[in-house]
Amino acid sequence: MGNSYSSVEEEKRLNHQLDFCTDLLRELKRKISEAERDGDGKFKKRLKRDKEKYLTTAGKLCDCTEEYERMEAAYDDLRKQKAAMEAEAARLVEEVRSLEKGKRDDDNKAADEDKPDEDPSSGCIIS
Repeated sequence: MGNSYSSVEEEKRLNHQLDFCTDLLRELKRKISEAERDGDGKFKKRLKRDKEKYLTTAGKLCDCTEEYERMEAAYDDLRKQKAAMEAEAARLVEEVRSLEKGKRDDDNKAADEDKPDEDPSSGCIIS
């Protein structure tokens, strides 16, 4: 996008633009209804003069909508990536735990092998 907005700020900015454009389009519809109802020549001239401005606004609304949809798709992709990374992190944590448990088991086994065997009946150490 080439700006320094965070995604939340960008979303707010785009929502504001969408609201603004929607309000302008609503005003255009109201003016058209008034012109059709009144048939006022002066009003129609002004409406014709403003037509380009409103068409530009409609184009901006479409651009904002498309940009918002692109941002929403990018956000969804980021959420999927985050979920995948969290799943991988959980898998790695389990792998580390398993390795640590295996090492402890190996250490305990080695410690047991270092102990001399005892004769359970006599309580004497057999060497």
